[in-house]
Amino acid sequence: MRVIARVYSDYVRRSWPLLAIAVLLVVCETVMNVYMPQLSKAMVDAAVGTDGVEAASRVLLWKSLVYTVLGLIRSVVIFFEIYLFERVAENVSLNVRHDLYDKVQNLSFAFHNRSRTGDLMSRMTSDVYAVRDMCGFGVSMLAYDVFIIVSVVGWMIAYNPVYALASLFSMPLLAVFAIRYSGRSGPVFRSIQDQVASMTAAVQESVSGIRVVKAFAQEDQERDRFGKANDAVLRDNLKAAKINAFYHPAMDFCASLGTVGVIWCGGRLYAQGALTAGDITAFLSYLWMLIWPVRQIAAIIRIAQRGIAGGQRVFEILDARDQIANRSDAEQIAEVAGHVQFCDVDFSYDSEEKVLDGFSLDIPPGSTVGILGTTGSGKSTIGALIPRFHDVDSGAILIDGKDIRDLDIHSLRRQVGIVPQDTFLFSTSIRENIAYYQPDIELERVIAAAKAAQIHDFIESLPQGYDTVVGERGVGLSGGQRQRVAIARALVMDPKILILDDSTASVDAETESMIQESLREIAKGRTTIIISQKVSSVRYADRIVVLRNGKIIEQGTHAELYALGGFYRQLCDAQAMPLQPAREGVEI
Repeated sequence: MRVIARVYSDYVRRSWPLLAIAVLLVVCETVMNVYMPQLSKAMVDAAVGTDGVEAASRVLLWKSLVYTVLGLIRSVVIFFEIYLFERVAENVSLNVRHDLYDKVQNLSFAFHNRSRTGDLMSRMTSDVYAVRDMCGFGVSMLAYDVFIIVSVVGWMIAYNPVYALASLFSMPLLAVFAIRYSGRSGPVFRSIQDQVASMTAAVQESVSGIRVVKAFAQEDQERDRFGKANDAVLRDNLKAAKINAFYHPAMDFCASLGTVGVIWCGGRLYAQGALTAGDITAFLSYLWMLIWPVRQIAAIIRIAQRGIAGGQRVFEILDARDQIANRSDAEQIAEVAGHVQFCDVDFSYDSEEKVLDGFSLDIPPGSTVGILGTTGSGKSTIGALIPRFHDVDSGAILIDGKDIRDLDIHSLRRQVGIVPQDTFLFSTSIRENIAYYQPDIELERVIAAAKAAQIHDFIESLPQGYDTVVGERGVGLSGGQRQRVAIARALVMDPKILILDDSTASVDAETESMIQESLREIAKGRTTIIISQKVSSVRYADRIVVLRNGKIIEQGTHAELYALGGFYRQLCDAQAMPLQPAREGVEI
C-alpha cells in the first residue's frame, strides 16, 4: 500500500482535475447503468400487465426510445471517461520515466558500476508500464466496480432485503477467494518483474558484446544463457497462470450461484404476488451487472500487484542515495587556473582494499604531468577523482586551493576535459560527437579540434565528411579513429584541465607521435595529465609520476628517471624505450 500511496501522492495528484472529471463520469455512467434495468422492468410489466395492445405498445415505444437515448449518452460518457483515465496514466508514466531517467543520469559511477544496463532498461520500460496500467486501466476498473457494486447492492437491499440477500448470498465466499488470490499472486508477479529484468540484461549484454561472442564462437553459450533466463520467465508466468486458472473459475462459480438465488427465490415471491415479472427481470439484470465487476476483482488485483511490483523496482532507483552530490552552499566556478593538488588522499572502491594510499601530488597550473604505472596501480583512479566521479575516503583534492567537494559539480566538470580509456561514441554524426559539449558550436572550432587530434583528414575523406553518421558505439571506425574523435571532443571544450587516460592506447606509433606533437601545442596554457602504461605516451611530460600499489615510487623527467635506474628504467627497457631525444636536436 505504501507504493500505491506514493504513486498517487507523487504523480497522480499532479493530474487531479482530469482524474476528478473521470471519476465524475464514472458516477454518471453508474447512475445510468442502475437506471436502465428500471426501464427494462417497466417494459416487461407493461407487456405483461397492461390491458390492450395499443396501450402496451405506446409504453414500450416510449421506454425503448428513452433506453436508446440513454444508451447513446452512456457511450459518449464512457468514451471521455476512458480517454481521461488514459490521459492521467500517460501523464504518470511520462513523469515517472522523466524522474527515473534524471535519477539514473545523476547517480554516481559507484551506482552504475554495480548496476546492469539491461536491468535499468527494464525498470524504465516494463516496470513503468506496470505502474501506468495500475494508474489508468486499474483505477478506471476499480472506480466503476466500487460505484456499481455499492449502487446495485444498495438498490437491491432497499427494494427487497429478503430477495437481495437470497441473490447475494455467495458474495462473502467470493471475497474470500479474492483475498486468497491477492496473497498468492503478489510474490509471483514481483518475481516475474525481476526475471524479465534479468532476461533483458542478458539480451543487452549479448547484443552489446556480439563481436566478442562471435570472435570466441560462443553463440551456443549465449543462447543457453538467454534460454535459462527465458525459461525462468516462463516458469513464473506459468505459475501465475495456474493461480489465475484456479481462482478465476472459482470466483465465476461463486458469482453464478447468485443466479440460482434470483430464480429460485424470485419465482416463489412471484407466485405469492410479492414481486412482478419486471422485478425479477430487473434483479436478473442487476445480478448480471454485478457479475462483470466481480469477475474484474481478480483482474484489478493482478494489475495492482504488477503495478506495486513495478513501483517497488522504480522507487528503488529513485530512492538510491547519490554518493556524489552538491553541498547546499556549493560554489560556482567560471574559470580556473588549473592548479591541482592531491593532499594525503586515501581511496578504495569497496571500502576494503585501498587503491590510493596516502597519495599526495602537486600539479602546477599549465604543466604537463605523466602518470605511469602498470595495471591496477591506481593511475586511472587519479583521473576519475579530479572531476568527482568518485569522492575520496580521506584527504582532499584541491583546485586552485579549493576543495573540489565545495565546488558545484557541473561547473567543476566544465573545467575538466577527459578522454577516457574506454571510448564511447553516440550513434550520431561525427560533428555531433565532437561538438557534444556544445551542440551549436561553430564548425570551425570542430575542425580545429579534429586537426589537433589528427583526425581531420580522415573525416574529410568520408563521403559525407563531418556529417557522416557513425554506428552504435562508433561501429564503422577503428579503435584509433574512435579515440582521436574522443580527443577532439575533449579539446573542443577548451578545458583548463585536460586528462588523457590511455588515450593513445589504440593508435599506431606514427599516429601516436603525431597526436603527441599536437598535444604539446594544445597543452600550452592548460594543466595536462597524461595517464598511461606506455612510456612513449608520457616521456615528453614536464614531470613523470610512477605509481605502484597506489603510491608514488618515483618522479622526475624522463631523463632523470631513466638515469635513476629504478622501476621506470625497467619499464623503458621492457618497452624498448631507451633514453633518446625528445625532439630532433634537443635532449631531455
